[in-house]
Amino acid sequence: MFIVDANLKCNFENRPEGPCTYCYNTALRRERQDKETTNVAAIEAILRKEFPKRRGAIILHGGEPLYMKKDDLEKLLKISFELRGQSAIQTNGTLVTDQHVALFKKYKTHLGVSIDGYWPANRWRGKTKKGTDLVIKNILKLKKAGIPVGALFTLHKDNIVPKMMNYIEKLIFDFAKEGVHSKVNLIYHPDPEIEISTDQAKQAYLRLADFIFYHNLSNVSPFQSIINGLLGRINECMFKSCDPFATTATHVSAQGVPTICSRFNWEVFHQGLEQTMLRWNILRQTDCKGCRYGGTVCFGGCPAVARDWDWRNKDRFCGAYFALFEFFEKKLKILLPGIPLKTEPGFRPIFSRIRRSACAPGGGDSIKKSSQQNEVIKK
Repeated sequence: MFIVDANLKCNFENRPEGPCTYCYNTALRRERQDKETTNVAAIEAILRKEFPKRRGAIILHGGEPLYMKKDDLEKLLKISFELRGQSAIQTNGTLVTDQHVALFKKYKTHLGVSIDGYWPANRWRGKTKKGTDLVIKNILKLKKAGIPVGALFTLHKDNIVPKMMNYIEKLIFDFAKEGVHSKVNLIYHPDPEIEISTDQAKQAYLRLADFIFYHNLSNVSPFQSIINGLLGRINECMFKSCDPFATTATHVSAQGVPTICSRFNWEVFHQGLEQTMLRWNILRQTDCKGCRYGGTVCFGGCPAVARDWDWRNKDRFCGAYFALFEFFEKKLKILLPGIPLKTEPGFRPIFSRIRRSACAPGGGDSIKKSSQQNEVIKK
């Protein structure tokens, strides 16, 4: 995977209501946006050099990619398409125009759009109801136009309270009816007024897990990813063994400089192509020693967001992910008592096909059919 800083600038920076409350990129953007403009030629050179060595998705990130010049945006989409046969963008979803839709169709672009629920659950991001409604409208517009699009939710101090969770659940459900897949992330932030506790994360995730299970919603991540892992299917990177010095994800700066995964705030070069078990060899003797899920379906979580920001420790929201593995393991054994799970000795997978997870481009189309059979969501 290549995460490309297509444009450090963001249209939210100068809006009257200000940028997103929890934006991790604000300080970086203010420091570099005036002196680090996008060098399309340098980005192209590094992608053409590195892509054959480590093939994977090429995702334009920011700032806000749609805030850049359309000619430069098209060049980057074209490069991605030539290398991989498709392209991808992570966006705030407010700047989508008909011209953009035409580009997305031309270069088979998959979009991830950030939205934290119906208003007011989105107020730390959308800031206004009008802004929130615009993003939701654009997501549905993209879906109707045949553009693969998914919604990225972030759980933080403001929207994990029960009342706000109702707005998150309702939007996930409504998106599912339209075939829009969702991914629900936890906020990782140094400010304790923004980041939630492990117990809060656990309760929020379990509530959502019960919700999607009750309403038969497939392809909502990380819940689908947890199930995939238990069944021995391909999973997302956060549940794999990640070498913090040779991450599978490569960050490409706006100036075309490759470094390790952009989740790390390190100014170091990618150390190589080959992943090692360095971190897991530490964790299996320390934080993860004796863990039921360690070494099979989980390898300590993401090293970039480990406890105390130290990659040698496990993910600081381990308790929440452990609870999800436990929840779905019990559900699977009740519903399919004879099914082998990866946590069991001598596991051998019985599935030849791999269902896409919600984080995978194009996942989620099967939700529409299954969700239509559900009863109307409770208010």
